[in-house]
Amino acid sequence: MNNSLLATPGRKFGAPLAALFLLLMGAQFLLLSVGTRQVMLWIVGAALGVTLYHAAFGFT
Repeated sequence: MNNSLLATPGRKFGAPLAALFLLLMGAQFLLLSVGTRQVMLWIVGAALGVTLYHAAFGFT
């Protein structure tokens, strides 16, 4: 029996939750100070950033 699968560390959700929190707080700030269009651009930019991160991660 292969014990290497049992020795893998547990997944930590701290960094993704912190990033999501900061993204939502930025969207809330933009909604209150600028408007809906800027919030939509913020969300599209974040989605494109995640896409580029995962695309670059696959080639390393």
